[in-house]
Amino acid sequence: MPQANLEALATERGVSKAELEAVSLALDGLSSQVIAQKLGISAIAVRKRLGEVYHKFEISGNGPGKLAELRRILTSDYATVASPRQDWGEAPEVWVFYGRREELATLKQWLGKDQCRLVALLGMPGIGKTTLAAKFAKQIQSQFDYLIWRSLSSAPSLKDLLAELIPFLSNQQAVAISEDVNEGISELINCLSQRRCLLILDDVEAILRSGDRFGRYQQGYEGYGTLLRRVGEAEHKSCLLLNSQEKLREITLLESPKRPIRALPLAGLKPEAAQCILQEKGLTGEEQWQYLMNYSQGNPLALKIVAANIKDLFDGNVTEFVKHQTWIFGDFSEILNQPFQRLSKLEQEILRCLVTQANGVSLPELKQKLPQESRTSDIMEALASLIHRYWIESVSRKNQNSSETLYTIETLVKKYVEKYQL
Repeated sequence: MPQANLEALATERGVSKAELEAVSLALDGLSSQVIAQKLGISAIAVRKRLGEVYHKFEISGNGPGKLAELRRILTSDYATVASPRQDWGEAPEVWVFYGRREELATLKQWLGKDQCRLVALLGMPGIGKTTLAAKFAKQIQSQFDYLIWRSLSSAPSLKDLLAELIPFLSNQQAVAISEDVNEGISELINCLSQRRCLLILDDVEAILRSGDRFGRYQQGYEGYGTLLRRVGEAEHKSCLLLNSQEKLREITLLESPKRPIRALPLAGLKPEAAQCILQEKGLTGEEQWQYLMNYSQGNPLALKIVAANIKDLFDGNVTEFVKHQTWIFGDFSEILNQPFQRLSKLEQEILRCLVTQANGVSLPELKQKLPQESRTSDIMEALASLIHRYWIESVSRKNQNSSETLYTIETLVKKYVEKYQL
């Protein structure tokens, strides 16, 4: 086995660098005494390190059989990684990756110890859902017998998707796919039960309805909701990972810390990671970088687009750009146009009201600003929908004797609505 693959498999199990040195030599056939001489430690220390490795690979017992069992596990795991039982579809190749350590740790916990069956990565366009999913999938690929990535950007029917998934997860066997979607879902769940599979569906928002509240499927795509519900509720060790710009109703209803169904909304990058993007783009004027990070709210794509424009217009000098107290949306405006058009008319009107308020708006204040025919229940549903689509946030404002909820809009979204939708 190549050393790089050994290191990757060992790292996934939490093996330290010192333990890896010892076990690598042991796998090469060296005795504890020879390993001790090479590493400059005692034979007892060598055996202790090897014992830790066996423990992390869940190998029990005594005697030389443990090393043979370790070799068998490593060979099996490597065969899984190296086998053709992976189809990455349109998954991006992640050349550089900044930040998201906490999110990666959370996903590792959910798909590892917690054995989650249904997980959704959620957030605004450009926030990094696809990149995070690709990075994470590469890190944990050896834990799954099968891995398949599919984009729903072209809105395939559920029947067509199942016709791709089931033969692949059946080890490319010729299988007859049922014409009945519910039976097809049952066949898929049977595959998920027989072996550990990771299914990743990207661009899930493409199958959702425009002009309606969040999480409503287009006509003819309602079967996807049944798929999510049944995959989440059925007993198996596989996982369906979704990337979506808005929360799906099934996730809203089923997610719980006590159930194997979770949602991870992505916020913007932390300052250290955002700075790495600006450094990569070769920008200068570091004392003004905070302006870019505040304005973009840490959205990686928005940062990359404005950085490229600053590079072209001001030779990368952020200080000179900031003098103009503006923002260049570039292609990012087009990226926001489609999800904005998916909003209901009332949701769009609420956003237009929010951009005029610097410190947020309460529900009573919002009712006064909207047309009189807008019912309170409709406004509340529209607010909830905007929150689940990650266009607005709710915050609590405390007074001396009471508190009230305010609805706010982030700077980047506010400027987009002001410039393109008023």
